[in-house]
Amino acid sequence: MIYIVLFIALILDQITKYWAVVNLKNSVSINIIDKWLEFSYVENTGVAFGSFKGYKFLFIILSIVAFVAILIYINKYKNKISLFEKILYILIATGAIGNCIDRIRYSFVVDFIHSSLGGLYDFPVFNLADIYISISCILLIFFSFLKKES
Repeated sequence: MIYIVLFIALILDQITKYWAVVNLKNSVSINIIDKWLEFSYVENTGVAFGSFKGYKFLFIILSIVAFVAILIYINKYKNKISLFEKILYILIATGAIGNCIDRIRYSFVVDFIHSSLGGLYDFPVFNLADIYISISCILLIFFSFLKKES
């Protein structure tokens, strides 16, 4: 089941990035919800928020190591972690490998989702792989606090 999640999430990530390359590259941004959501093409040669540019091969290696380590962890502790946790770990692994595919394929990561949070904060442009990683990490941290209290 968790590998189905991995496959579907990875396909969605790659399809949306392909869509962004075809439809947004060399084009104006597409406003979806004014001041909340727009699609805007960005080629990110770094990692989070465009930081650490120029370390492509390091990030490829780190992404692959993270992906494999997470799969080993899930397999080793399959009877000790919940399905919810397994899915969150798989989404982190999927995000890592999704952005790694971009680095190998294009030498940059395709970002295209942009939000200014209603004008409150101009959030950096991101993609589905980034969402998988960020939301899953937040939920795992939150979930770990809940588990310790019970």
